[in-house]
Amino acid sequence: MANKHYKKRRSTSYYKDLYLQMQYIKRVFNVEECTVSRNNELLCNLTVTPTSLSEEYLVQIRYKPPGSPKVFVLRPHIPYCSRIHMYSKDKSLCLYDHRFAPWNEKLKIANTIIPWIVEWLIFYEYFTLTGVWKGDSAEHHGDK
Repeated sequence: MANKHYKKRRSTSYYKDLYLQMQYIKRVFNVEECTVSRNNELLCNLTVTPTSLSEEYLVQIRYKPPGSPKVFVLRPHIPYCSRIHMYSKDKSLCLYDHRFAPWNEKLKIANTIIPWIVEWLIFYEYFTLTGVWKGDSAEHHGDK
């Protein structure tokens, strides 16, 4: 019985943390939609324009603890290419090397993931012009 109670409290703790993440993201960025579901998943859609010369990108952040946030470009469509830093399995962006800096639930998405999205998009735009990926890369063993 005590174990069941512990799980319930842990789940509630995730909801509170996700709610605080959502509020902070909404305060700092132009978010089209940002919600926390009953199954403790943060889902945010936001428009990102990396530079004054860039087009707008609609990106989606999905975060379900204890996992790490996943980011998808919804618009415009970015096809998978093995030369850019993207996971082949689900087409999510690879924003950091989890082997050296694993995601920590205490990190704020608004201070980490969202700036990394902007950086990734700048590297992507450079790649579309030159065919060269300038961002850091890591091997994707056991692709997400």
